[in-house]
Amino acid sequence: DFGYWWTSSQGTANPSFAYNVKMSYADEVVLQYESNQRGGFAIRCLKNANVETIELRDDLGFKLYPNPANSEVTISTTSSSFERAKINLYNATGALILSEVMIGNSSTLNVSTLPSGYYAIVIEHATQLQRMKLIIVN
Repeated sequence: DFGYWWTSSQGTANPSFAYNVKMSYADEVVLQYESNQRGGFAIRCLKNANVETIELRDDLGFKLYPNPANSEVTISTTSSSFERAKINLYNATGALILSEVMIGNSSTLNVSTLPSGYYAIVIEHATQLQRMKLIIVN
């Protein structure tokens, strides 16, 4: 029904806190929280990951529609500063399904061959990330 994952960012509420994200069937977006690091959330280790600080944003101005989708989904923004943003589509187990670079202010992804379910779209530009949940129905 839902899952929590740690980020690499230390929280601001308390030195023993860190940021984590929650993905749930009941939420249209990926939510961000601060929690005590003693909590048992999953982590994702990246070998040779970029050591720059990544800023997780609730809203960089990207829109995702239609959602739920069954054949195509469009990701758009009104800002020209996000041209060449990287769009990654992950399934519920965290496997990368699709990766694309945004040309101009929008990109359309063909999702017609994907099974019904919950997916995460991660839009990356410079050191900023925006995560959104996508529901595919067939």
